[in-house]
Amino acid sequence: MENVEWHGLAAAEVQWPIPSCVAKSDKANRADQGNSTPANEYMDNPAVLDEKVSMLAEMLLKSRSTCAYTGAGLSKASGIPDYATKAAKSVVAGPKIRSGLDALPTYAHQCLVLLHQHGMLHNWVQQNHDGLPQKAGFPQEHVNEIHGAWFDPSNPVVQFDGSLRHDLFEWMLEQEKQTDLCLCLGTSLSGMNADRIVATPAKKAKHGRALGSVIINLQKTPLDARSSLRIWGKLDDVFKLLLEKLAVTMPPGGLEAKPLPPSDIFVVPYNRSGEQDSSAAMTLNLSLGADITVPIKHAVNYQKKGKVVGKGRDGNYLVDIDGLRYALGTWMIDAALRGALPLLPVMNAEPVVKTGPKAPPPAPVELVEAPRPPPAPKPETEFPNFIEVIQSHKVVNDPSGNQHAWSLRLMDGAEQFVQEVLWKLHPTFQDPNVKVQEPPFKIDRIGWGTFQVGVQIKLKPRVLDGKTLTSSHHLNFECDGNRAAVTKISV
Repeated sequence: MENVEWHGLAAAEVQWPIPSCVAKSDKANRADQGNSTPANEYMDNPAVLDEKVSMLAEMLLKSRSTCAYTGAGLSKASGIPDYATKAAKSVVAGPKIRSGLDALPTYAHQCLVLLHQHGMLHNWVQQNHDGLPQKAGFPQEHVNEIHGAWFDPSNPVVQFDGSLRHDLFEWMLEQEKQTDLCLCLGTSLSGMNADRIVATPAKKAKHGRALGSVIINLQKTPLDARSSLRIWGKLDDVFKLLLEKLAVTMPPGGLEAKPLPPSDIFVVPYNRSGEQDSSAAMTLNLSLGADITVPIKHAVNYQKKGKVVGKGRDGNYLVDIDGLRYALGTWMIDAALRGALPLLPVMNAEPVVKTGPKAPPPAPVELVEAPRPPPAPKPETEFPNFIEVIQSHKVVNDPSGNQHAWSLRLMDGAEQFVQEVLWKLHPTFQDPNVKVQEPPFKIDRIGWGTFQVGVQIKLKPRVLDGKTLTSSHHLNFECDGNRAAVTKISV
């Protein structure tokens, strides 16, 4: 039993030595949350760490739906203090920064982005408020900042006795259902509601229905004995070793942030309610002094008015809403430009929105005029800035109890530059990985619940050297029709 508490269920038969205590403390790591576990810090010896990380690499390659669940321990090396570290000689230290808003991502943050880019990490439930996943390049639409965010005016930080934003909580419940492997990083797991992201896969793993949870932390947690694999070490060290095992290379100098267009005025595919709408074009004005409001109904500051009051040193916008100052991360704008957010975090108080122009009626043809030759087809190397994944949906009454008939396809004309599409469904489907090589690269299914569908689009060899685009589409059953939901994937 002791071996399981130190190493996890997957290592129950392995006779590994217990990790060494590298920093002692007589204080509890989270006494404020009723957790009396001493804040001692432990590390595996190098040989054991190497074997464990090899096991982790194998689990990542097997998983079809991996979610990261991160706490303050992940950001400590960025200079942001945490609550659980009490040891006077802690093995983790970060730079001194003037404000948490100035913190930069750690090596581990960037490694998680690389895992996402290689299709091995699909979503991220973030206890922290610091925006470091997005600063490292993780797409906003795959980050659930369940406890609030410093860079999202529609999601103020939730106090310990506060309520979680309802739509983010529902999203987290969907992630809980989908996740078959959870990477639990830098959190003491002191009993937060969001800890279910770790506990549920661990429970399903006991019945062979998931790979379970991998906990990587320096301190003990209440769920150690229920984890599939327990790793004791500094996160940057663990992820450096993991990239070597997976043969994934970190670019020299690390990952670079995607720049925005050089303007404070953006055209985004959203309607007057701030909802994603591919047929609409909203002018989002974030110039100094622009009037804004919060369109998300579940936000505590819904429909509150405010203004853009400037930019920070990092280029993120500063806004004042109902007398309170917030930052707005540029990654929010990037996601809005791609139409990747279901709702805008902020919009102009009096939005300017245009709908797509209707096709003009055909001009009368005079018989004396010779017919015009058809336009020459575009070469395969001419392609748009994004590819649309289009969902169709209708409600059905299936004898099996399923209530939704849905399909996914690529936009018209995609066959000019797309060779094949791999749709990655929820692992409960009999065949969760479906490769389609014929346009419109369509898949049809009947089901009962929503989930994130993984999408891997392989371009033709003459288009960007046959690059594979990796993203996901969140099934949406809120409306019927041939364009019930649309996801834009940047090329």
